[in-house]
Amino acid sequence: SNHGHRSHRLGSNISQASLADQELSTGKYSMLEFAIQFFRRGQERADMERKLDGSIRGTLKSLSSLRSKMKAEMGKSWSWREYADMVKFTKSPLQASLLKLDARNTQLNRLAVDCFIAIMRFMGDYLLKGKEETDLVYFILKTCHDYEQLRDEVYCQLMKQTTTNKS
Repeated sequence: SNHGHRSHRLGSNISQASLADQELSTGKYSMLEFAIQFFRRGQERADMERKLDGSIRGTLKSLSSLRSKMKAEMGKSWSWREYADMVKFTKSPLQASLLKLDARNTQLNRLAVDCFIAIMRFMGDYLLKGKEETDLVYFILKTCHDYEQLRDEVYCQLMKQTTTNKS
């Protein structure tokens, strides 16, 4: 499928060594950079940093500058651990979508939460409740097919739930 229409892209071939030097202006992000800019929890911080210097790109150029800026602000709001937790495995189902979705469309948010629960069930992190794994996969794929707005959301959910997951 053609994903050229997307407003943001996740980087796929970024080595760990190049992460610190990766700039947002390339249009490719590490998962953490993407979360800070586009996740619900990351939005608040990015907006605050935009107010400080007028530009997110100027503030979030690399993980190393981001890390040092965050260490300087420790205790004021977010910690590095809180940022890292946004992009790794959770034992609890999401209460809302990871990405900011159209607030007027409550169905999208409900479907996003349902997809995350389906991912958790498939991975054994949540009770199957009589569902077959194929039913879960079908539900996720059908939702992504029917609701283009949820494709990035489900991709982020998959990345989150498979990062540091021991199941």
